[in-house]
Parts: sequence; C-alpha cells; structure tokens
Amino acid sequence: MLINGKFYYTSLRIFKNYVELLANQGLLTIVLEYLKLLELDEPSCELTILTDRISVTLEGFFIDIL
Repeated sequence: MLINGKFYYTSLRIFKNYVELLANQGLLTIVLEYLKLLELDEPSCELTILTDRISVTLEGFFIDIL
C-alpha cells in the first residue's frame, strides 16, 4: 500500500508541475480539461485550488470579452 501511496503522490506532483507549465503558457482551458480527468476528493488538494483559481480567471475573462 505504501508503494501505491508513494506512486500516487509522486504522479500527482508531476501532474501538478505539468498543468502549471500549461497554465503559465496561457493554456487555461486545456489545463481545466486535464484537471477534470482527475477525481480530486480532497478540498485542500493543491490541484483543487488550482482548478478553482483557473475557473474564476476564465469566468472573468469571458465576462470582460462580452
């Protein structure tokens, strides 16, 4: 079980780094699609926080366009 847990958190860290790179390049809609692939159960998870921030940013962006 420890191996699975270690693998999970290592994979999660790599995934987080990848979506942050995409976000830094302005690819926010793609980042949201990747984040939707994960089922994040922990509200304190950094990826959940990142998803919320990107969603709010995109909502503001689309409101400014209209």
